[in-house]
Amino acid sequence: MTAVTPAPRATASRKLQYKTGIPRRTARETSRGYWIYLLPGAVGFIAIVAIPFGMNLYYSLTSWRGVGTPKFVGLDNYVRLVADPAFWASFLHSGAFIIAMAVIPTALGVFVAAILFDYIAPKFGTRAASILRATFYLPQILPIAVAGVLWKWLYQPQYGIINTVLERPGTWLAPAELARRLRHRHARRHERPDLAADRLHRGRIHGRAVPC
Repeated sequence: MTAVTPAPRATASRKLQYKTGIPRRTARETSRGYWIYLLPGAVGFIAIVAIPFGMNLYYSLTSWRGVGTPKFVGLDNYVRLVADPAFWASFLHSGAFIIAMAVIPTALGVFVAAILFDYIAPKFGTRAASILRATFYLPQILPIAVAGVLWKWLYQPQYGIINTVLERPGTWLAPAELARRLRHRHARRHERPDLAADRLHRGRIHGRAVPC
């Protein structure tokens, strides 16, 4: 008797292909369409990061003051840099700044988040944890809201400080005598039409010119 080899089982993708009629694509064929979306970011990275980094690395190995031809000096600049006390002082200041502004806030944030989700939420409920989480995050969004309100007041058409200053240029740009004349002319231009017509009529009666 001859042994009959069972037919290989169809994989899930083949079953899907049999049911839908859509040809199965390989991983390589699928990934080809992604490269065009990575191209703008790759061009920007090369132009803004990679090329300037390579140029800085090259110029760090030369003696060049920005004019003329760079002279290759090897690692002399780095030897002088390591021996400079000002470099190590600035290095320590930069390290302290990074620790104070990045490491410590991140560690405190992780610690507070762990307390909120692992201790307060199971013991006091998710509502208490949400209230505390909003309280902790409020200082981050409050300055943005305050700045928006202040800029809205600055650009307010009726009583905003920008329009008020621009409507009276003589009060902050010109000398005292010129400022007085500008304010006088500004007041005349904004007076009521009936008063302006009456003043013009009186000026014609007395035979004198009325300034505008």
